[in-house]
Amino acid sequence: MVNMPNQWENIKFFFSYQLNFMYWRYFMWNFAGRQNDIQGSGEIEHGNWITGIPFIDNLLVGNQELLPQDLKNNKGHNVFYCLPLILGLIGLFWQAYHSQRGIQQFWVVFFLFFMTGIAIVLYLNQTPAQPRERDYAYAGSFYAFAIWVGMGVAGIIRMLREYCKMQELPAAALASVLCLFVPIQMAGQTWDDHDRSGRFVARDFGQNYLMTLQEKGNPIIYTNGDNDTFPLWYNQETEGFRTDARTCNLSYLQTDWYIDQMKRPAYDSPSLPITWDRVEYVEGQNEYIPIRTEMKAFIDSYFKQANELAAQGDTTILSLVHSIFGENPYELKEIINRWMLGKNDQLKELLKKTGKRYPTSAHPYGQHCHEDR
Repeated sequence: MVNMPNQWENIKFFFSYQLNFMYWRYFMWNFAGRQNDIQGSGEIEHGNWITGIPFIDNLLVGNQELLPQDLKNNKGHNVFYCLPLILGLIGLFWQAYHSQRGIQQFWVVFFLFFMTGIAIVLYLNQTPAQPRERDYAYAGSFYAFAIWVGMGVAGIIRMLREYCKMQELPAAALASVLCLFVPIQMAGQTWDDHDRSGRFVARDFGQNYLMTLQEKGNPIIYTNGDNDTFPLWYNQETEGFRTDARTCNLSYLQTDWYIDQMKRPAYDSPSLPITWDRVEYVEGQNEYIPIRTEMKAFIDSYFKQANELAAQGDTTILSLVHSIFGENPYELKEIINRWMLGKNDQLKELLKKTGKRYPTSAHPYGQHCHEDR
């Protein structure tokens, strides 16, 4: 039984999951601190934002001192003590209240921040249980807030001059020294989780795949997703390893531009033996297959008659039917060659004699079907 959510439940889902968990959590990773780099699904020990300030973190996700050592020592454990966040808020208000021109400039930065962040949340309408963390989708919004972080230095200079009655040069020097601790703290915390030195898993993974291929005959290895394709491309592009082999990504093979690439030589490997004419796979052609259910009954009747005659010892008609429709008329290759691509003059002639129109780009299945080329 499916229970449809009501409007209030939809609104709660939007604010609690789509906005809070899938945007503000990522935002705070960058400007407050991050618990670890393990993908979180709402549990208190994985992927949350923290500050490094104990009483705040205790309220958010519990006492972090009670975590096991592997989580405490996780390289993605970064604490910024909300310093970038505070500096950004200072810069935001400084720009907004600086002058009439300042408020105009504020709206420019604000809409950059909004349109590359919350607006994307509204547009994507993300479902639960995402396959990976999606913080990269909002990088533009974080860059926009970083503009305010930079302006926060000017805001602190202004506060020093107004409230501490300091001269402009000493105020600027003091503010620069104080604010310099923010990027130093951030770099010190994030250096280890961004350091890729000594990490060769992806390279070795790709080489291991390519090493399994036969040495001669220009082998082809078929891949599917990002993780099993890019390491192979890296080895061939950068390391020059097994350039005689051809890596063919099946996800891309559904597009006309990638088929064009596969029909051309690359490095030391020849083109793939693809015999289709471009007009047969170009975008807009053979995108779907209409259903002609009456054709299935038409084919079945021919096979029934031919099989009955074959049972009596006369296989001539059965051989003829096989030459027209194929031994298995519902096999994918027969559907493509004989019905979709029209490479069967006997079938066209037979349909013409029986008064049936040749079903171009149609197949005899009684169900919906897409061609994945």
